[in-house]
Formats: sequence, C-alpha cells, structure tokens
Amino acid sequence: MKGSIKTKIHLSILTTSLLSICLFHFMANQTDTYSFVNAIKIIFSESIEADELFRLSKPLALLIPSLLYGILSIPPEYGLFIQQYLFYYLSAIFLYKILLIVFNNEKQAFTGMMSYLFCQPVSVYGLAMLTDGVGWFCTIIGIWLILKTYTTQTHRTLSLFLLGIYLGSSFFGKESVVVAGIFLFYYILTKEELTVRNKIQNYLCIGSGFILSFASGNYLIYLFSGQTLFDWIKFGRTSPPEFNLIYLIKQAYHTYDVFWIFIIAGVSRYIRGINKNKIFKPLLLTGLTIWLLLPMTWPYYNDRLLFMTAPFMIFFLIEGLSFFSKSALPLVLTAGFMNLLVTFGIYKYQFSNLIITEGVIFIFILTSLLLYIKRTETQNKRNG
Repeated sequence: MKGSIKTKIHLSILTTSLLSICLFHFMANQTDTYSFVNAIKIIFSESIEADELFRLSKPLALLIPSLLYGILSIPPEYGLFIQQYLFYYLSAIFLYKILLIVFNNEKQAFTGMMSYLFCQPVSVYGLAMLTDGVGWFCTIIGIWLILKTYTTQTHRTLSLFLLGIYLGSSFFGKESVVVAGIFLFYYILTKEELTVRNKIQNYLCIGSGFILSFASGNYLIYLFSGQTLFDWIKFGRTSPPEFNLIYLIKQAYHTYDVFWIFIIAGVSRYIRGINKNKIFKPLLLTGLTIWLLLPMTWPYYNDRLLFMTAPFMIFFLIEGLSFFSKSALPLVLTAGFMNLLVTFGIYKYQFSNLIITEGVIFIFILTSLLLYIKRTETQNKRNG
C-alpha cells in the first residue's frame, strides 16, 4: 500500500472507532460479558462459579484478556474491550487487502472497508466487552489466506494443510469461522482450473489439517477444563427459542440496514451477467448457504450472529455501487451515518419507526441522485 492510502485507512479506522465508542459506550457491557469475565477468573482460580455457558471450550477468545489480566492486572472487562478494539482495527485492514486483491482498485477497496465499519453490528458489538470481533477477524483472515494460498504456486500442499490447521484451530476462538470453511468449499468446487482429482486432493489435504487441529484442540481443552466444543454446541441447543420468521427478517435487515439496497443491486448485476468476476459465484453460494442453513442449524439468529455473512456481502455492496461510481464513497458515508444514528436512537431512546423513516429518506436521496446522473448524461450526449 502507498503511504497516502495507508494514512487514510488508519485515520478512517480511528475516526469510526471513536464515533462508535462515543455513541454506544452505554452498550459496552452486555449480558454475555459476565460469563466471559467469569471464565477468565476461573483460569486464575479466582472464581468458584460454574462456567455455565462453556466459555472455556473456546479459550483462544480468552487468551489476550487473560494475558493482560495476569501480566498487567488489567481487569478482564477492559481486556475484552482491548481485544475487541485490536481485532476491529485488524479486520478493517485485512478486509481492505482482500478487496484490493479481488477488485485491484484502491478506491473500491477503501469504500468497501468503510461500509464494513459503518454496519451497526461492528459499531455496537465489535467494540463491546464481548468476543464477536474474534470471529469476524478469524473469518476475514481465513478468506485472506485462501486467496493468498491459491495465488501462490509454491508449497501448495503444505499451504493447504496449514490452511486446514488454521480453520480447525480458529473454532476455539469463535465458531463463526465456519463460514470461511464454507467459502473455501465453494471456492475449490467452482475453480475451473482444477480437475476433479485436484479438487478431491485439495479437500483431503485441507480436511486432514482441520481434523488434526480440531481433534487435538478439543482433547487439550478437555484435559484443562473437562469440557469440549461439543458441550457448548449441546448446551446451545438446550431449550432453544421457537423459530420466528418475522424476527429473522428484522434481524437480517438490521445487519446491513440501508446498505441492503446496494447489496441487492450487486447481486442483480452478477445474476444478469454484468459482472464476470469468477469469485462472485462462491461468494454468492456462501452467502445463500449461511442465510438458508443458519435458522435450521442454530436457534439464535440475531444481527450479531448474522453479521458473519459480512465479508461475503461486502463484495456485492461494492458491485451495487457501480451505478454511482463517482458518488460511491459519499453514499456509503451518508448511509453509514444514518445507520448509526438510527441505531443510537433505537437503543438509547427506544424511538419507533426510525428504520422505516431512514429507508424512505435514503431511497429519496438515491432516486434524486439517479435522476441527476441520467440528466447529466443526456446533456453530455447532446453537447457531444
């Protein structure tokens, strides 16, 4: 990256993080926070309470806060926040790198990164005393490693094995990294350069690394805490809430808010064949798989969890912005500020109908801009 774009990226991440902290500091302590704090204190034998939510089954999510607590005596709550902020920062940078690999355009990569930072789950829960940022970061790094692995010809077998180890190990940070594995499956499946035999070899190589790290990780965790990741999965399916389609739709919308307009436009462009980039096929298949399977495989589907689709949807958001190439970044910033202000109004003051109002206003802005662009193009043709 050039020096100027590096500075722009860092300043933007700092600015958005400060904005999010100022708006949503009152939500930093969530209902799940105490269970993570209790798990950290159990590690140091400072709590006799049971780890009822099986947080110790995913120790990598507790590693940094535990080190900060044990070495620097930083309270676990603040250690969780520091970890979240670190991964907030790194996720944005590596998402930019991924988008740059695919689009080979700094402006589009930067715009996509900004849209990610202005999604309300990142702003609200990505800087709260939780571990959601760990999962988003692991997923983004997973996608980055997949793209880097398949653009490098040297040490392919070892690289694939290590990729499997990474995916298996990341489950002990946050289970949402499974979406990177789904993407990898479709990425290999749709890669035309690979023969059927090559694809099977790739799956076996990655799978062996995954099984090795996943099995050994569960064994080590069991020796330490007497529990495994399967205990957490079993617990999560105990007395699950009833499926509610309306709730799922609301949470799905609130994952990206008005950014959905651009995402739908981007998917439309791909389906109509306007976008010929081959990577969009596994991206779309991954997104559809997550949206369709999640309600059937896991009973909790709020916007925090649904946001695991973000690294895949951002590509379509950028594609949808092609209609407004010169105004893409201003539109993302406008939509982003609206998303955060609406979320703030809802969570802080319980204002109603803000989401509908935001949608109407933003559609009006887009319609006005489209009419202006069309009028300008017509005048240019006449003058030309």
